[in-house]
Amino acid sequence: IMNIPEVVGVKIQDTAGQDLAVSGIISQGGGFGNVGRHVNLFSLGKEEATIHEAEHYTLDVFSHQFPLTYSLGTKKEQLGNVTIYSNTSVILRRVKLGFIMLILNAIIKTAALWIIFLWFSNILLRKPLASLTSSVQKINIDNLDSFKINSSTNDQNELTILEKSFNLMIEDLNKSVIKQKSAESDLLKTRQLLNEAQVLGKVSGWEFDVESGKSYWTPNQYALLGYEPGEIDDKHQFFVEQVVHPDDRERLSNEFQGMFKEKIKLSTEFRVLCKDGQERVMHGVVETDLDSDGNVKRIYGSNLDITERKAAEKEQITLQEQLRQGQKLEALGTLAGGIAHDFNNILHPLIGYAELLQQDLPENSPLHEDATEVLQAAFRAKELVKQILTFSRKSEHELKPVRLQSILNEAVKLLGSSIPSTIEIKTDIDSKCGMVVADPTQIHQIIMNLATNAYHAMQEKGGKLTISLEQEQIESDLFQLSGLVPGSYALLKVSIQGLELSLQFWRKYLIHTSLQKKLVKVLG
Repeated sequence: IMNIPEVVGVKIQDTAGQDLAVSGIISQGGGFGNVGRHVNLFSLGKEEATIHEAEHYTLDVFSHQFPLTYSLGTKKEQLGNVTIYSNTSVILRRVKLGFIMLILNAIIKTAALWIIFLWFSNILLRKPLASLTSSVQKINIDNLDSFKINSSTNDQNELTILEKSFNLMIEDLNKSVIKQKSAESDLLKTRQLLNEAQVLGKVSGWEFDVESGKSYWTPNQYALLGYEPGEIDDKHQFFVEQVVHPDDRERLSNEFQGMFKEKIKLSTEFRVLCKDGQERVMHGVVETDLDSDGNVKRIYGSNLDITERKAAEKEQITLQEQLRQGQKLEALGTLAGGIAHDFNNILHPLIGYAELLQQDLPENSPLHEDATEVLQAAFRAKELVKQILTFSRKSEHELKPVRLQSILNEAVKLLGSSIPSTIEIKTDIDSKCGMVVADPTQIHQIIMNLATNAYHAMQEKGGKLTISLEQEQIESDLFQLSGLVPGSYALLKVSIQGLELSLQFWRKYLIHTSLQKKLVKVLG
């Protein structure tokens, strides 16, 4: 027993409580105490043996008594008791050591279990989750089918259910993306068609948020005005103060205030100034959007460019006026035709008597020359009557080969007697200029009209009037736009000298000439 490390003392007693043997450190009082004494071991059964007292030890001693029995067959007899004394500090140290070993054993087992658990989780959980996470992170809307997860097992566990659910989600998402792309494509096409329709129809849209003060313009609104989208910050203020024509701003402002007050739809026309300074006419339709309290929260509308329509309407009014003028002229032509017939009846005896007078007078007589002039004037009057009749009957003028020299000389002689002496008439007529196909009366009228215009221009200060005629050879297509082909032409020029014409005069002259051209166009 003493070989046991925890045992420090042993005591054997008989049934009467007499010590039979004592060895080691025993407690003085028995049981549990902190004082022990050391005794020597003596031989069992030797009465002469004595207990040698030893010095006392201060120890934590714990004792426990066990019965000592003898049994033979069915006979059992108690011989005594055995008391074992142990050192509590040793026991506690062994208990602590055992507890520590137990804890270390538990830690080792737990660590082993964790290693096994992590290994299985890596195979069964982490890799599938990592694959799922990687698929989610790499999802591309344009190619969703490539991000489906191929399950590595057919087991119906949580991970396979999650993988199948993820694949179903990818399929649903793919269907939604296809629908969304189709809707976006339709929306983009609709927007493109709307923009193209606005460009073709010259229509633009806009809106103004009353609460935030922000405006939005459609792309064609910028295009119609000649601006880029990034050029304008406060579009509403800019449109009111810069775009609307100054003469229309007050009226348009009053119309807007009335629309705000009455909360009604507004339809109006106004002029705008584009970026390049061009003036255009717009037809605007404006509507208001009210909140729950009945206050205007948003204004939106559209602008239609009607510049060409307005110009066409103006042109139509002009044409109608020209038509009425033409009808008047037609009536005047009918009247003139009747007057021309009467005047022609008057000219016949005048020409007859002039011819008789010319025949009766000697050729060297001054009166003979006067009679000749009267006769020529009567013939010109006859040609004028013929022209009036031609106009009234809407027939073509008679064109025939004529020499311009004689017509010019006759016209100059007539001008010399009607134009004041402050205006000098000079001629430069080429006698070798060939004949032309024309109406002699019209040529005479052209010369008289040009000379009369020159006379009116130089009436105040006088000047020099030059009438020239020369033959001109056109060899290139320079005058092709005017209908002249290369060839030989007679060039008739009427020019004036000694007159400085102001810009205002030329402006009036060009306007007058333009009106004459329009009148000639109406008359056909």
